[in-house]
Amino acid sequence: MTRLASLRTFMRYAGVGIANTAVDFAVFALLLEVGMAAGFANALGFMAGAINSYVCNTLFTFRDAEIVDANGQMRRMAAFAAVTLIGLAVSAIVFAVFHVLVADYLAKMAATLAVLSVGYLLNRTLVFAPRRASC
Repeated sequence: MTRLASLRTFMRYAGVGIANTAVDFAVFALLLEVGMAAGFANALGFMAGAINSYVCNTLFTFRDAEIVDANGQMRRMAAFAAVTLIGLAVSAIVFAVFHVLVADYLAKMAATLAVLSVGYLLNRTLVFAPRRASC
């Protein structure tokens, strides 16, 4: 993949990330409003954003990914779930550290930014590998 193609893919990933963040923050804010603890609200918001992420990244960001059959799709979903759990762990750790220092929303923002590059690298290499060149 050329540098320009990689940059375009990363920009699509970041754009989808903005939508995921909107979903994440909306769920987070709603759950805080109904009285849920901030740590649980963070995790549930993250998961809502992750579902949006899988759909949008499959259809838009990594559309150059290898085409897979039903078994391959199940493996892809399992790999995405593993990457998402890693992202959730990163998010939870960063949120917990920042939550003692700053307000809920700033801690959430720090956690979101921390997950961006880790998620991109893992999704690009493990979940949505580019199509292999055909002979």
